[in-house]
Amino acid sequence: MKFLTLVQDLFCGKNGTLTLSFIPEELLHNGEFCRDFFLNLADIEYSPEEALQEFSVLASSCRSLEKQLGRPVDLRMAYLDRYLHRTSGCTRFTTIQTQEQLHSQAEIDPLTGIYNRRKLMQMLRTELQRSQRHDFHLSVAMFDLDNFKRINDKYGHPTGDEVLKNFTTVLQKELRSEDAAGRFGGEEFTLILPQTESNEALSVCNRLLRAVKSYAYPHSLRVTASCGIAAYPVHAETVDGLIEIADRGLYLAKENGKNQAACIFEDQRSDRHADKRSDKRRSAELPALVHTGNQDYSAVISDISRLGLGIVAPSSTAGREGPGKRRGRREKEFYRQPEIKPGSIIRVRTSGPKGSNEPAEIIAQVVWVSSAQEELRFGARYDDESLPSAINTFSDYLA
Repeated sequence: MKFLTLVQDLFCGKNGTLTLSFIPEELLHNGEFCRDFFLNLADIEYSPEEALQEFSVLASSCRSLEKQLGRPVDLRMAYLDRYLHRTSGCTRFTTIQTQEQLHSQAEIDPLTGIYNRRKLMQMLRTELQRSQRHDFHLSVAMFDLDNFKRINDKYGHPTGDEVLKNFTTVLQKELRSEDAAGRFGGEEFTLILPQTESNEALSVCNRLLRAVKSYAYPHSLRVTASCGIAAYPVHAETVDGLIEIADRGLYLAKENGKNQAACIFEDQRSDRHADKRSDKRRSAELPALVHTGNQDYSAVISDISRLGLGIVAPSSTAGREGPGKRRGRREKEFYRQPEIKPGSIIRVRTSGPKGSNEPAEIIAQVVWVSSAQEELRFGARYDDESLPSAINTFSDYLA
């Protein structure tokens, strides 16, 4: 079943068509891939050698049909054409029960029994579309077991597997019915929290972290986890953006001592680190010029941290509406906001460090945006190459 997930992905392609051109050339000559292909297509179990031979015949038949018709032909149609119309035998197709078993194997992580990464990403895309359609909030949390490699090295992989199962038990017990959990890979897990803002997600994750720590593991192991949080629409508006921001939050949680939850730019931490939050961000009022795409915007840097900047960009006046018929009614102004979205790469130009006559330019990526009528507020994380320059430029604020 090595290629089963890949085969399922091919059969569930975006446009519903499965042609030879969709399959990488090297897989056309791989017996194990061909075996899983026929198992999924028609519930027929060939040996890799037999499957490779059958697939070669099917591919040849498919190319012949494409030549005759002058267009691409779906492999499933080529299969029907060859084995139903050109043979006297009756081919056995997959039963509903078998198909459900195959789908389950392609969607469930075999060790933990929860969703695998492929299924989880599919669910996240669906949930994000629903949130966008109905204007709902959505949060994503990424968990990673702390020091898991030490457990495997000291007690062996069977114990490590047992710890992963125990962690899954905690997730399933503590999560709400509308939430979804899956194994992202290794000792990393991801949660989808529908209709949940970042502050509420933080509370959910803190409760999970306490439950993880108090669980009775084999060999009386002390197991903890770290967590990163991202929320739609304030941090990101795409699946990849949410995963990236949550992953950065996870990295931040690890950097700050592990066994905690973190959300970048909001500086949200688990309760035992709450007293350290106040010195992480410094208020400022520095004039700046923000460049994105082909546009420059006048802005003000409102707060500074070692991770990034909070920026306010005033909206420009686009027009006015007259006083109308009602006496004393004031004119209304219409504002055009800067076109800045989560994920945008920006260049921030501001005054250089103390004692320097040269301006500083910092590259950063926007991770959240909050709009009001007369201004746009957003947070941006320093680019890795700009980080030393940013620390030097804002040294007076970060001291």
